[in-house]
Amino acid sequence: MLHNEAIALRGRKKIMTLHGVDVYLFIATSADLPKQVGKLTLEFVSNKGNKVYPGPLTDIRHYDWPQCRYSSDEVVTDAEVDAAIQSLSQGGFSWSMCQKLYRDGTTNLYSQPY
Repeated sequence: MLHNEAIALRGRKKIMTLHGVDVYLFIATSADLPKQVGKLTLEFVSNKGNKVYPGPLTDIRHYDWPQCRYSSDEVVTDAEVDAAIQSLSQGGFSWSMCQKLYRDGTTNLYSQPY
């Protein structure tokens, strides 16, 4: 495994593994995002803390900077995350920030908003 795909934590025996990415998009309206990109599945879309996907859509003013979480139960590589982001870019989506999602064993090292 490459160093970026499984990161050893100092003083611990467990390995941190990559399982997805949060992508923040610049978008004027809700959009039909791909539900699957390689091993990564669209888990949810959140608009400033309001759940947008999966539905039903709440009655809110939206959009400008939604968080889109793509995740996998399987370990994914940096290249697979890069390919997912590239696929969104090629689909016409403009992203401003991405954050990789890691696990320590079976424990998520990222928050679950819902």
